[in-house]
Amino acid sequence: MGDANAEKFKETAKIIQVPVKNGGVGVLVGKVFMFKKDAKKYTDGDYLVRIINSEDVAIYGYLGSDSNIVIPAEIDGYNVTKIDSGAFKDSKITSVIFSSSLTIDTGAFVNCTKLSVVISTHNISVKENAFQNCPNVYLNIPNRP
Repeated sequence: MGDANAEKFKETAKIIQVPVKNGGVGVLVGKVFMFKKDAKKYTDGDYLVRIINSEDVAIYGYLGSDSNIVIPAEIDGYNVTKIDSGAFKDSKITSVIFSSSLTIDTGAFVNCTKLSVVISTHNISVKENAFQNCPNVYLNIPNRP
């Protein structure tokens, strides 16, 4: 279906957005499934991602089962600049490495009782209670603003 036909079809059909595992949002238009990369929220691998602006994204959730994770500097060409509140709530992760400068919001890692090591050599802004109820956590973040 050409772009013009697809646009015309979208105007007359019921549109349903469906999360897609490999990133983005699929749009079910009638019986046609289209990929929509410009959604405000989408899934990229194990991360739930929220677009902040034309350059930055925030991670607002984690679907994975890995115990040792590395937060990427970029996702889909966007800079990862924030970990939202509750993004890793109750997660079973044991270590986190940050690959770039970012902000960790209040409660981002709340109740991560197995989390023991958080490492970054980048500037990380850690909001109050970002690691609430994480009894074993050790923050190795030398460049905290």
